[in-house]
Amino acid sequence: MKDGFEKSIPQEVQDILLALGGEFHFDPLSSPESKAYFCGLLEGYRGDPAETTAYLWTQVRQDFRYFEVPPAWIQKPEWPFHSGRPMYFVGQLDNTVRRDGFAYALMFYVFWDPEDGTTQTITQSD
Repeated sequence: MKDGFEKSIPQEVQDILLALGGEFHFDPLSSPESKAYFCGLLEGYRGDPAETTAYLWTQVRQDFRYFEVPPAWIQKPEWPFHSGRPMYFVGQLDNTVRRDGFAYALMFYVFWDPEDGTTQTITQSD
């Protein structure tokens, strides 16, 4: 069953968002906040439909920011949002945990909202 995002966003625009997600290290379908952000971008766009890709690329480049390098997710991207906007990616810390003869990668992704100082850490492991 399709949710509101998939019903309201044409498939060709969803394909554009997924391609941008690959380039900018996010998943537009990862959370309700992400879906709301992209629906808001598209609702606010009044330009030529042929320029949708360029518009979205410009907005994503402006909003999905990072300190030095984008996150290198070891699982599916989980870029967090705060106050309706993507948070600023500060960096990541990696660690290897050894247990029962196996080594597991453990990654901490640190995000920050420069407007109010809120931080959030996403943890992933393999």
